Amino acid sequence: MKKIVISLGGSVLVPSLESNNISRYVSLLRRIAEQYQVFIVVGGGGEARRYIRVARDLNAGEAAADEIGIMVTRLNARLLMLGLGDAAYPRVAENYTEAREF
Repeated sequence: MKKIVISLGGSVLVPSLESNNISRYVSLLRRIAEQYQVFIVVGGGGEARRYIRVARDLNAGEAAADEIGIMVTRLNARLLMLGLGDAAYPRVAENYTEAREF
């Protein structure tokens, strides 16, 4: 089965944190997965940028602000995984090496 990678921005996936928007993508991704092995890269979107801005306003260092943004990105990925159910790998990759193992 051919492998494809889909980049799904957080601003597209979770623009207003409504489950019906995620459900639309789940339906589309399930159809694509019938023909391809799909790897999805999810972004943090506007929510991540807002959290990063607040961290900076609190005088957090850039590393801490980046970590906050990564946490939101992983949360978006987890929401998508919940929607995909058994069709998704059971956990979010923490790094490139883990992603290659999937």
